[in-house]
Amino acid sequence: MGKTTETATDLLAIGAQVLERTKKAVPQAAAEAFLVRSDSRVSEWSEGKPENKVIAQTLGLGLRLIDDGRLGFAYTNRCGTEDMDWLVERATASSRSTTP
Repeated sequence: MGKTTETATDLLAIGAQVLERTKKAVPQAAAEAFLVRSDSRVSEWSEGKPENKVIAQTLGLGLRLIDDGRLGFAYTNRCGTEDMDWLVERATASSRSTTP
């Protein structure tokens, strides 16, 4: 699932994995996962002939949590196992720097 060709079902599975990891790391926290995938296509023509065709796909994964009344947020454009762990760690650290 490291590529950005995920289907809607894959995105739901990624979100579920992030929330599971969050519950394990910070069981008392309320959490939400946000996932966005976008596709962009550009075709360039010159003298009536196709010259360049560019297809770009992006994936965004955000985690918002509330731990003991403190809000934390983190975002990444990667969805590997280590990236999910990093996301949970960053959101948790972010929550520690806010006031309830």
